[in-house]
Amino acid sequence: MFDSIQRAISSYTSKPVPFVGVAFIHLALQLLVLFALLGVFLIGFFIASVVKVPVDSPPLIALAIILAILFFYFSSGVKGAALNGYLNVLNGDKVSFFDFYHYSLKKAPRFFGLFLVRSFFELLPTGVLAALYFFVIKNWNLPYADAIVAFFSLLFTFIVHYVFYGAFVSAAVYDSGIKDSLKNCFKFLKFTHVFALILYVAYAIVWLTQFVPVINIITFFVSFPIVYTAMILYFQKIISGKVTATPAVAAASTKYKSKKREKRKEKEEKKEEKEEIKEKERKEEKEEEDYS
Repeated sequence: MFDSIQRAISSYTSKPVPFVGVAFIHLALQLLVLFALLGVFLIGFFIASVVKVPVDSPPLIALAIILAILFFYFSSGVKGAALNGYLNVLNGDKVSFFDFYHYSLKKAPRFFGLFLVRSFFELLPTGVLAALYFFVIKNWNLPYADAIVAFFSLLFTFIVHYVFYGAFVSAAVYDSGIKDSLKNCFKFLKFTHVFALILYVAYAIVWLTQFVPVINIITFFVSFPIVYTAMILYFQKIISGKVTATPAVAAASTKYKSKKREKRKEKEEKKEEKEEIKEKERKEEKEEEDYS
């Protein structure tokens, strides 16, 4: 896992422009989807205001629900296109805006299907917990009940997202369907637990930093590309038994191995110097004894 992170960092630092390009397209399309759907909602809200329809009316609520579903649908495709974009960069291929856009539209049903499966398992425990809170726990007036329920809701959400993140990577890397992506996901977790968790914790920390001003610029254009790339490399290593020898990965691997060789050589040279110094000291001591 640490080797995958090292290779991801080396790949990014050797040629950062393609990674930044994919990150920029990802952010641009995500914002485009958000503002386009928000604009549609505002138009509907304006029309409802003109005809004096209440804000909580069924037509306006239905419009909000439909637009929310469309947002998650297109966002799922954009996220999948980002993962595929970083894979293409590792392969040494160029990723244009139109390639990214067409892939996100074409593969959106697959990634949205994975999103729905994940959401089901996410809402199942959190829904039960919310029902218990509103109908039972809230009436008990327990101290810190809100904080405890919120903590466990976040914990369940984290666990579900951790379990399913491999499915999204599989769909982007191997172009697998929903069923095969889920199989690869569970196969991935079967062979690695702790390291997969550490990698996802790193992703979660990076994800949280996108809400911090100024730092989020580094997050979008540096941290996200590196973490996504590390996920791809580690997933390939576990599922396929080896990482695809793409130009970027091969260059990063060579650079990483050469650094290790240099460090080993430095250690050996230092060891030899110490031995020479000790040998010299022993000779001097012997000469002094012979002289005396």
